[in-house]
Amino acid sequence: MAVTRVEDGGLGLKFINKTSRHLWQSVKRLREELQIGREYFQVYVAAIAMNEDGKILIVQEHGKWTFPGHYLIVGEEWRGAITEMLKNDFSLTDAHVQRLCDMSSSRNHDLPEAAAMKLHVQLAVDDTDFAVSDSSSYRNHRWISRRRDIEELTFSDLLERDLAIEALDWFQT
Repeated sequence: MAVTRVEDGGLGLKFINKTSRHLWQSVKRLREELQIGREYFQVYVAAIAMNEDGKILIVQEHGKWTFPGHYLIVGEEWRGAITEMLKNDFSLTDAHVQRLCDMSSSRNHDLPEAAAMKLHVQLAVDDTDFAVSDSSSYRNHRWISRRRDIEELTFSDLLERDLAIEALDWFQT
């Protein structure tokens, strides 16, 4: 590919060989055939990781707070994937799924391939060896335990905020 135009909103690219043209045509065809966002979703598993003190792990992504998570690869089992992500990114080696809290879907009309089915899963974790790995995409994190902490932060969406409050309430009962 060669850059043909540069603007504030993006780049213009020209496909200069047959392989590039073929790949672009394949992507366009898949977008049309799969009806991404209507018939096809990526699956994202978000971990509501709670330690024995009732504190929830949240991470900052794009300036907003959310739960750490992982996009599944086709055929990947979600329980194993989320516990493995917590182990690799945060050294949380002892994580046990407690319950599936929510399942929802979202669609980005500007970027249909970003359509995702989100599973929010509450896990009990032992944070004794907690450490953020160098390879983790999460740099900022907090362990929160008070409703007030949740209400003072800017979450990625209202559902995430509500689920954090629900998890704290669930722990206290």
